[in-house]
Amino acid sequence: MQNIINVWGLIPPDHFTEFKDNNEKIEFLKKAKLLPKTESELRPLFYRGLYSDDYCICDVVGYQSNETVVISLDNHLHCINKDCLKEMQPYVKDIDNFTNNIPKYLINRKQES
Repeated sequence: MQNIINVWGLIPPDHFTEFKDNNEKIEFLKKAKLLPKTESELRPLFYRGLYSDDYCICDVVGYQSNETVVISLDNHLHCINKDCLKEMQPYVKDIDNFTNNIPKYLINRKQES
């Protein structure tokens, strides 16, 4: 069963700064506490909020400010507070359970990045 994303409710950015490369992205995610300081590679982040029916892999593609990140959900951009996104993250031991329920098109896009 695929997760449903209500794209009509998403908050698209009117402007944002896109990451130039993965190194910039990793450093930003560490400062935003969305990635442990000891991590040197990207790992999946998850969105579970008003616009989805369950956990969905999301990709942080940039930021509007130090507090607001821009994520991609099924190729649709959405602005979210970094602390809210952090609270949505499952415990590390549970990630495999959620990954198995993520739609294949989201997993494949994540692996292509």
